[in-house]
Parts: sequence; C-alpha cells; structure tokens
Amino acid sequence: MGIYTGYFDESGEEKISESFVLGGIVLDADCVKDFDNEWGAIVETLPRKDGELYFHTTDFIGGYDVYKNEWKGRFEQKLTVLSQMTALLTKFGFQIFSAALDMNDYALLDSYIKFGEVAGHPYAMACRIGDMQLRLWAERNGCHAVRMVVENRPGKMGEVVKLFEKDLLLPPVPEQKSAPALQAADLIAWMRFRKRHPNYLYRTVKDCWRNIPKYLETDQIFGFNDFVRIARNIISEKAGELIPARSDPNYQVRFKSEPRQDRVQFKRKAKK
Repeated sequence: MGIYTGYFDESGEEKISESFVLGGIVLDADCVKDFDNEWGAIVETLPRKDGELYFHTTDFIGGYDVYKNEWKGRFEQKLTVLSQMTALLTKFGFQIFSAALDMNDYALLDSYIKFGEVAGHPYAMACRIGDMQLRLWAERNGCHAVRMVVENRPGKMGEVVKLFEKDLLLPPVPEQKSAPALQAADLIAWMRFRKRHPNYLYRTVKDCWRNIPKYLETDQIFGFNDFVRIARNIISEKAGELIPARSDPNYQVRFKSEPRQDRVQFKRKAKK
C-alpha cells in the first residue's frame, strides 16, 4: 500500500465572499516529484516572478501581476494551458476534493451562538473538513493516514494548529505556494469557487475541467443545516454542554490547551 499526501489551498475571501472554498488533491508520495516536473514544464512557458517559476490561478486567468502584459486576454491560450494542467490532475490524482462554506449561513449561525470560537474560524474549519475528507478517503481505500499539506499562511496557521490539537489530531504541514501541488490545489479551489459564483473569466476557461472525470471528484457544500450539525456534534462530544449564546457576555470560550486565552469572534466585513 502506497503512502499518500493531500495538498489543499483555498479560494474566496472569508470576510467578504459569499463562499469560501477549500480545494485539494491526493497524490502518491512516490510520484510527487514526477508531478512537480511535469507541472513545472507547463509553468516554464509562463512569465516568471522575481526570476522564479510562478503560477497563481487568479492572476493567470485575470491577466494580473506578471501576466498583465503578455497574457492579458488570450483566453484560448489560457484554456490550452489550463487543460494541460487539469490533464495532469487526472493523470496523477487519486482524488480531487472541494468543500464550499456558505459564508452567509456561517455568519448567521455565528450571530446566534459563539460558533466560530468553538468550531473554528472559516479557514481553520475548512482545513478540518479537508482533513475529514482525507480520512474518509483513506478509510474507504484501506490506506494509512494521509498527510495533509496546506499553504503556509501567516496569521492563519496558528488557529489551524490549535483547532487540530484540540481534537487530538496532527495539524497540516505548511509549505510555500511555490510547491506545484499547492498551485494545483489553488486551481481546483478557484474552479470550484467560480462554478458556484461564475463570472466572465470563468466562462472563458471552464471547459478545461472536462478533463476531470466525475469519479475523481468529492465536492461538498456546507450551509446552515450543516453548520448546525457540526455544532450539535460538538455539544454531543462535550457531554451536552451547550455552545454559549452570542448575547451572553459572561461566558468566554477557551480551549483546554489554552485555559487562559479567550477565543475571539470571527467578524465579517460590512458590505458597502
């Protein structure tokens, strides 16, 4: 039985977007180098950033940053490049994951109870969902635990580690976005985010996803009822101890690993 690694990245702004999406792919650890080489050969044809190979889905499709001159527009060429990339996802990927959090529903439940403090802010919660997807995939396929890798996001990894440790789990391994498999996860997350919220740019390149067979995809959407279910599971695990109401100023949420540290509320930005 092989050793597998799951690479995950996100799309959407958790404080302002209607959805926040985590995308990921499972690779055989023995084949990661081959994947990196073939992905790098595609990225080699694109403009570099600060002398280094560079791919970021939003910048590439939108024609931003290093792509704003040579690659502005050119949607047929972009579709060709993205189709080559999705073909690699099919060639090397054992499973492709996505999990979309409906941020309006998250905020609604969080306005009633201190959901974010207990269950985790959106990025940390999405990582826990990604870990759950990996565990279920490994169980179905008779695999050992699958290592989870995410982008090293300053200001976010601290809470991710705390949430995983609270649940007695090994936290994800942070790596830089220069890792080709994380760039692939970024592409997956962008495509799934834009499928939920399509725009002109998505419609010009969406056909690249035809390379992905349906059996490879695990695509989940988390809305209000799903968040309520998560809250109920937490209450059950805590022997019926209720999650405090948002209106209760006297009860501060703390993790056992940090008994002196009050958990803070996740706050969405007001719409202009």
